Amino acid sequence: MGQAPGYLPPSEGPEMDKARVMILEFTPETFTQREILTPDELRKIDYSDTVVRWINVFGVRDMNLLKVLGEVLGLNALAVEDIATTDQRPRVEDYGNNMHIVLRTLKAETSGLIGFDQLSIVLNKFVVVTFQETLEPVSGDKPKLADILEPIRERIRTGAGIIRSFQEDYIAYRIVDAVIDNYLVVLESVAESIDIIQDTVLDNPDQRFLGEMHQMRCNMILLKRSLFPLRSVVLGMKHSEGSLFGAGTQLYLRDATEHVEQVIYSIETMEESLSSALDTYLTSNGNRMNDIMRVLTVLSAFFIPLTFIVGVYGMNFRNMPEIEWRYGYLATWIVMIAISAAMVVFFRKRKWM
Repeated sequence: MGQAPGYLPPSEGPEMDKARVMILEFTPETFTQREILTPDELRKIDYSDTVVRWINVFGVRDMNLLKVLGEVLGLNALAVEDIATTDQRPRVEDYGNNMHIVLRTLKAETSGLIGFDQLSIVLNKFVVVTFQETLEPVSGDKPKLADILEPIRERIRTGAGIIRSFQEDYIAYRIVDAVIDNYLVVLESVAESIDIIQDTVLDNPDQRFLGEMHQMRCNMILLKRSLFPLRSVVLGMKHSEGSLFGAGTQLYLRDATEHVEQVIYSIETMEESLSSALDTYLTSNGNRMNDIMRVLTVLSAFFIPLTFIVGVYGMNFRNMPEIEWRYGYLATWIVMIAISAAMVVFFRKRKWM
């Protein structure tokens, strides 16, 4: 706080904050993958060759690495600062020779809420660089990167499809498309949870329903905050002022735009379903309360005349002829039973019982 724009604080724990860097280099016929052990190795790469190059950076707290990459790529200082700050809103910044894209990848937390990690992309004519917050290794003899970009890396390694025939701009598109697909996977999970909530509210709603509903509404708010800016990101890539995206990739960006619209429509539909489930719950709860109040009212109506009769003859005044009457007790019971029977007939006729 109080620092100049573009300021990068020093790493608090160099070993803990040390990022992992992996480079994928390929042509239609060749492919190589290598690890970068020191930031200075990035300065020695010939970025002017014809090889398509994708630099994968895992971890955004290695300030020395970020500074070197900023120098090598000619990044704006503000862009470098945004990469290190992981609470950015999804957006795209076009700096002419470089384009900086900020995205959010979603993940399910153990609490049932949806969390997110920041994914930053830097694109220019010679290289595409991705910055991911975390690296989640999968157990095995050889660690594997368990993230949404791994299928893209695997297709590059194996040469599957047409991905090796394109340049860095197409890789950037595929990364954005993978993020959109990630939203679809999460939305499917959310849709299943909403279906369960709708079934619960019709069968046997209870207090747990409100907790589940609150959790789901929190998830929907996060999804909207992450997804709605994504439409502007894709449109910003599609209508960038520079020539970073070729004509071939522009066609795919048009498809990505439609893809985002489809996801936004899905989330709006689920939000309506969630609101409908809440309305159904409130209506059901209100009807249940009305039924309870009706039963209590009927019971009260039964006992009002009976209480009056018992109250009158319970006053014990000396001059009460019925007190000394031989059949007074029996007559009182007959009157009370008759009144109760008449009230039952009346209530049933009015369909109050």
